[in-house]
Amino acid sequence: MKFEAMPYPEAERDFLLDACSGKNVFEWGTGAGTLKIRDVALNVWSVEHDSAWYSEFVKVAGPENMKLIEPNEAHDGISDGSFSQFRSYACAPITWNPGKIDVFYIDGRARLSCAMVASLYGKTTIVHDWEIPPHPTRKEYLNMTKFLSVESICGKLIKFKPGW
Repeated sequence: MKFEAMPYPEAERDFLLDACSGKNVFEWGTGAGTLKIRDVALNVWSVEHDSAWYSEFVKVAGPENMKLIEPNEAHDGISDGSFSQFRSYACAPITWNPGKIDVFYIDGRARLSCAMVASLYGKTTIVHDWEIPPHPTRKEYLNMTKFLSVESICGKLIKFKPGW
């Protein structure tokens, strides 16, 4: 597996890295972006749900500040996943309690559930794969705007304001 470059367009990459620069970041979903965020962030805590992906990724990234949290229930591997399927994964910042979190970055499964957990902290939350109109498998993402306030959008990244 190769993790050398962030797969985002330059504007999105800069948008994300600027938001994470000098901050404590909690991330759902790992990949090439994780490596770049680690270059600019104060700390990055990452959770991953896929054991095969995780075992390869930690060979590159190292296991520091990373956890594998597999689904609570069977998942088809295609859909985003529900809270019941990814309950432990979505609640990871609560159960892990890694420390002060300034930014939440959601780029994994059960994104709506992860956003709901992030909203409890009142911190900046960034979600990847945000599209208007939404992709048919991601229509539930629009529900995030019911409990988080949009600050800005750059390509397929949406940044929600800190606070309640």
